[in-house]
Amino acid sequence: MSDGPIIDDNRGNDRRESEDRRKAEEAGPEQERRDNPGVERRQSTDRRGWPYGLILRTTESYHVIEDWLEDNCAGEWGFGLEDMDDNLAQKSFKVMFELESDKASFVANFSKRL
Repeated sequence: MSDGPIIDDNRGNDRRESEDRRKAEEAGPEQERRDNPGVERRQSTDRRGWPYGLILRTTESYHVIEDWLEDNCAGEWGFGLEDMDDNLAQKSFKVMFELESDKASFVANFSKRL
């Protein structure tokens, strides 16, 4: 693995298909909850509210990344450890952002400082 950070945001992958894969089913209590947009099913910290993400491979510590995110992001964000090498030095973090501008700032500014 290289010493510098590597950022992979999977821009070339389209995971969605144009056709709906759900099967038709009778409306039950679960379907009624889905059809009622006024009912809040999840808290605001639901990770689906963070549509902009990337994988960061780095030797930086968790705290350095967390401090940068706290100081520089306008919206909500989250991140977690995805993988680590056998020497416990090179790590892969999944970093997710609520705002596209925060992701762009992270890519442009955090990776430059390493």
